[in-house]
Amino acid sequence: MKNNILDKTDELVEYIKSSKNYKKYQELSKRVKDNKEIMDIINEIKALQKKAVRKEYNHEDVTDINKEINKKLEKLNEYPIYQEMTYLEEDLNNLFILIKERLDNYISKQIN
Repeated sequence: MKNNILDKTDELVEYIKSSKNYKKYQELSKRVKDNKEIMDIINEIKALQKKAVRKEYNHEDVTDINKEINKKLEKLNEYPIYQEMTYLEEDLNNLFILIKERLDNYISKQIN
């Protein structure tokens, strides 16, 4: 039974990997990573987020940093390729959540 479950899981993974949305997401993700302007903004946001975490840890005000992060996020969202990639990423994540919930429900019913 265990091997059968693992086989079905592998089939599901392969099905998702062969889906149009997954392939498009992978393509867009690569294009985003190859785009220096977008990656520079992403790296700036990450650096600001780290700075904000350090300041929050020291109980310092991070309002200005958060405003700067939001400005950079707005700039990032001006890139259609980035918008589409994040939309597909959210769509795929929702699919994974749905699969997990169905498995959780099935297992709960079997246990009870």
